[in-house]
Amino acid sequence: MNGIKLKLSRYSNWLLDSDYSIKEQETVYDDLLDDVIENPRWYLDQLPYLSEFRVSWINYGKQNVTKPYRFSKPRRKAKPL
Repeated sequence: MNGIKLKLSRYSNWLLDSDYSIKEQETVYDDLLDDVIENPRWYLDQLPYLSEFRVSWINYGKQNVTKPYRFSKPRRKAKPL
């Protein structure tokens, strides 16, 4: 497979805003990483034309690297009052 097809929201590049669950986001991200490793030349050639997307388990303001979900720490849930 070369490339992954996604349906993104018109106004946001967050997968969560496009109704992808965390599990679906994880699958998309992992499949994309595998595809990039298998087809680096294709991705380098297509780089100017590819859209970027964001996954919901990353705080992009504080992190430089987007780790796969299985390597990220789960966020703490707020305690009820």
